[in-house]
Amino acid sequence: MSGDRLMFKKKILFISDRDGMDRRSDAVFGLVSGMDRDRFQPVFLDLSDGVMAGRMERAEIDVAKIEINPELMNLKEGVFFRPSGLIDIYRSLPVIGRTAALLKETKPAAVYTASALSHIVGAVAGRLAGVKVVWHFRDYIRPPMSLVFTSAALWGPSKIVCNTNLSAGQFGNSSRVVVVPDGVDMEIVRTRRRWESVRDTLGAPLDARVVCAAPSSADFDTADIFMEAAALTLKKTSNIHFIFAADFYSSSEMVKEDVEAVAEDIGIAEHVTVAQVRDDRYDIIDTSDVYVCASCSRDSDALEALDAMALGKPIVATRCGAIPELIRHGESGIIIPPGNSAAMAGALVEMLENPDVTKVFGENADATVRERHMMDSHIRRIEDILWRL
Repeated sequence: MSGDRLMFKKKILFISDRDGMDRRSDAVFGLVSGMDRDRFQPVFLDLSDGVMAGRMERAEIDVAKIEINPELMNLKEGVFFRPSGLIDIYRSLPVIGRTAALLKETKPAAVYTASALSHIVGAVAGRLAGVKVVWHFRDYIRPPMSLVFTSAALWGPSKIVCNTNLSAGQFGNSSRVVVVPDGVDMEIVRTRRRWESVRDTLGAPLDARVVCAAPSSADFDTADIFMEAAALTLKKTSNIHFIFAADFYSSSEMVKEDVEAVAEDIGIAEHVTVAQVRDDRYDIIDTSDVYVCASCSRDSDALEALDAMALGKPIVATRCGAIPELIRHGESGIIIPPGNSAAMAGALVEMLENPDVTKVFGENADATVRERHMMDSHIRRIEDILWRL
C-alpha cells in the first residue's frame, strides 16, 4: 500500500489488558480486525501477557510495544474493580508515562480503550499527549471504584461507547455517551464441531437433554445457584445433563475443583460436567438444549446470553445487569429473580417439558441477534464515531 494512501487513513491506537482468550477479548479482537483498512490504520497496544498481541499480529494488525510492569500484566479485571484497585492505578503510573510518550511519537488520531486498566491509562496518557480518547465501557462498577471512573469520565474521554443502557446510565445524561449494542460474528458462530463430538469430549450422554451455563465472567455464587437448580431439576424430570463451563484461568474468584466439589457435595456429580472454556465456547453452548444465565451480579453485561441467542438457544436468565435489555420474557426466554434456585429449576422444567415452546424461544432469540447484534453493524457504528471525532 502506498504511503500517500496511508496518509489519508485515521490511525487509531487500541489499548486493552484482556488476557486474549476470554469472551471480551474476542469482542475487542473482532472490532479491531474488522476495521475498514481503507479508512483506518488500527494499531494495538497490549497491557497484558502478549496473547492478545499475538492474535493481532496474526491478523496483520500493527502492534505497539512498551515496557509493562509484571504485576500489571497479571492483573485480573475483577481485582481491579475492588478498593485495592486504587493501588493498581498508582502502579500504572510508569505505564501511563510510557504510553503518553508513545502517543507523542506515533501521533494517532485517537486512542480507543477496551478494559478497566486501559481506560485509566488511556485517559491520562491521552490528556498528556493531546490525543482524543474513546472508552468502550462494558462494566457496572460499585463504589468506591465507580467514583474513580465517573470522575475520570468528566475530563478524560471525548466519547464513551457503552454496550448497554445499564453501563451508560453510570455516566448520567452526558452527550459524550453513546450506546452501541455488542455484535456477534456469525461466521465464527457457524464454524463449530458436531454436537455429538463435543458431548463425547465433555462426557455428556448423547441421548440426554443438556442444560448449559458458560458465563463470560463467572463467580462462585453463579456456580452455586446453577448447581442448586440442577439438583432441584433432577428431582422433577429425568435424563438431564448439566454443563458448567467457564474460563477458570482468568477468574479471580473461582477454581474449577471447587465447583466440582459443590456438585459432589449435593450428590449430582454424575449428572454434571465442569469444563474449562477457551476457544471452544460456541461448541459447548451449541451442544445444549437450554442455556442458563445464572449471574447474581448487576455487573452482568449479557455477552454470554448473546452468544447463546446467536446459536438459537432458549434461555433461562436472572434479572441481573443488562439481561432484561436483551431477552424478552416469554418470547426468547424466561427471566427469573436472581439467586433463586427454585425459580430457575421451575423455568428449566417448563422449558424441557415443552419442546415446541423452547423451539419458538430459540427462533426468536436468533432473530433478535440478526436484527440488532450483527458484528458488521457494530463495527460500522464505532467506525462512524471514530471518523467524526
